Amino acid sequence: MKGCIHERTNAKGKKIYCLVYWTGRGDKKHRKWETLPEGIKKKEAQGILAERVTEVRQNKYVGSDITFAAFADEWLKRMQAKVENK
Repeated sequence: MKGCIHERTNAKGKKIYCLVYWTGRGDKKHRKWETLPEGIKKKEAQGILAERVTEVRQNKYVGSDITFAAFADEWLKRMQAKVENK
């Protein structure tokens, strides 16, 4: 099981890292993207990725059970609050 780290720039112009790794096995495999918080260094990101890959290998990985509808509702509330504050 492998994973990779992508370096991105957030809306504030700060460097952030995204982890990409596979969860599950066989036909149940899914690619997972995880954005790390601002301020995490690349060495720390590598350590977190190693932890995630180990969790998946040992069947200890627990992903999010949130549905798209629940995520979308929460996201819309956050975006509405941002727009109202401008």
